[in-house]
Amino acid sequence: MNTIITRNPAGGFYSAFSTTHPDLVDAAWDSAVIIIREVTRGTGQLGCSARAVRELLDTQYGFVFGTAVINAMERDSLPPTDAIRQVAADRGKYGLRRMARSAMHKSLPNANKTRPAIRNEYERDVQNSDMLKLLGIEGTHLPVDGMPPRIIQGVKVWVTPKPALKPGLRHSATHRVMCECSLCGKHMSRGRLFSHYC
Repeated sequence: MNTIITRNPAGGFYSAFSTTHPDLVDAAWDSAVIIIREVTRGTGQLGCSARAVRELLDTQYGFVFGTAVINAMERDSLPPTDAIRQVAADRGKYGLRRMARSAMHKSLPNANKTRPAIRNEYERDVQNSDMLKLLGIEGTHLPVDGMPPRIIQGVKVWVTPKPALKPGLRHSATHRVMCECSLCGKHMSRGRLFSHYC
């Protein structure tokens, strides 16, 4: 009895189990969905939805999770349900929630169109050194006085002035490269832009 069926039998958790334990794959799938929903439930909170868990288990992370379950079964001679519970506990409530939420966002139609991004030459989200190049800064430090707004790859970007240090501090960890989401207009640091969905 499948609680919710996989949409990716050739990959993810289902694939990991079907290649090594084809007789246990349906029962393991059902147990994984139920256990992950239980593990992600907080005090007075609902756990991840069955759909979110399915999206999680159908990804590459689901394959890694399934492989870890199989390893636990073989290493500790555990039945599938106990191995799933052990691996889910190792991954933690918040880690599983975050991965399920990420898998859900990626499964939404046009998900990439709802996420603004600034990319480097390898089509990856820019890191600090890439951002300095895009801002036209030579060296490794941002200008103390900041920089006015400019448009980089369709995203408004600026550098805030360096704040004065509080007494007793040697350096400040303030986010200074700021962006404006081109879709919703929200202001955030450069690092937050890449996890922002609107």
